[in-house]
Amino acid sequence: MACVPLASIILTSTIAACSNSVTPALPSDVQPTATAAVSTAEPVATEPTGSAQPDDQNQQMYAAFGDALENLLQNRMLPDGIPSDDQDSTVASRFAVYDVDGDGQDELILLNNTVTMAGTSGYVFDYEEGTEGLQTELLEYTDLTLYDNGMVKAGWSHNQGLAGDHFWPYNLLQYDASIDCYRPYYSVDAWDKAYGETNEQGQPFPTEIDKSGAGIVYYIMQGMDFDYSSPVDQSEYTAWLNQQIGSAKELQLQYFDLTEENVALLKSMS
Repeated sequence: MACVPLASIILTSTIAACSNSVTPALPSDVQPTATAAVSTAEPVATEPTGSAQPDDQNQQMYAAFGDALENLLQNRMLPDGIPSDDQDSTVASRFAVYDVDGDGQDELILLNNTVTMAGTSGYVFDYEEGTEGLQTELLEYTDLTLYDNGMVKAGWSHNQGLAGDHFWPYNLLQYDASIDCYRPYYSVDAWDKAYGETNEQGQPFPTEIDKSGAGIVYYIMQGMDFDYSSPVDQSEYTAWLNQQIGSAKELQLQYFDLTEENVALLKSMS
């Protein structure tokens, strides 16, 4: 799997994307019943700042970030060259600038909230010095929790299975410096017995797996292989998650509403 060029956008910024992220397949006859809550901090009314030291390269990087966001606002074109749906007037799109992958260079994090669920997306973009363009390191839904060890917990856009109200399915990804992208390693879902004692196939809740008596079992699926044949007990899931996250801490990013004013402030850093 490699990062490959996708398109050119205004201001001759070359965009490339990782083909590493797939939206979980959902039954076509089931309509969305809920939307994941964004797990990031609220935007604040202060000037955007980056974590990198000021120099000529960083100034070019912030200018490229600003140009890409300006293009999204003015022309509804995402930084990866894909047309965007109209912005959601009730939930503002937001952006942050931070070194989330630990490579010593800031990335652009974009939470693009649109009027359609299909168009709502969360990105991590990296600046490519040679092309003065942006590369897509991550593309998921906007419910992103980023950790200081390069791990990302990305909530699914919908919860239409049997997880109920107490668990939201997610993908677990890890930054891979060899390809400068996030690789998807696991997808996690659950079955809450209180939500349904049988599944769509009429099979009963696997009580024999629920050794903790929690009334919930979990599905830890490698990559994007949605295999629901091997549920695990809550204790096993908790031990697995602790092993994956370890002592990593959640990055506290400072997000800003995607407005002309805030984009201008970002560009002024250049």
